[in-house]
Amino acid sequence: MSMTLLGEAPSQVAQFHRDQRYQILPAYVQDGIVLLCDFCSSTDATVFEDLVTQAFQRCGRWPGPESVVIGNASFDHTERLTQMCKDAGVSNLPPPYPPNLNPIEWLFAEFSSFIKRHWNHYEQNPEQRFDNFLEWCIREY
Repeated sequence: MSMTLLGEAPSQVAQFHRDQRYQILPAYVQDGIVLLCDFCSSTDATVFEDLVTQAFQRCGRWPGPESVVIGNASFDHTERLTQMCKDAGVSNLPPPYPPNLNPIEWLFAEFSSFIKRHWNHYEQNPEQRFDNFLEWCIREY
């Protein structure tokens, strides 16, 4: 919120313009990220199922390490995805409640903080395009 003196027109300086919305889908395990995809479109069940199929190649079988798929969107728990997980020998568990116990939420909070800390890299060179900056953040994180 900004304030101005009575009688003066308020002004706002926007430092960030959203031309497009970028999505980040991580496959996250206790040891870190095993797969991370970023793209410029919306996420739906088909996109998520594709990520999960790729993540299965890096997952162990239940109850071994890296064998649990946890999602926090409604399409993360479809019948098709549940069957895909069963066929791959992994468990599709709902995220813990409350959200502050969900490891995905922790990851996104940390990653968002990383982007904010390194925002000056983008501001100093906006010609690099935001998607390139985002990919740099993913590699460096």
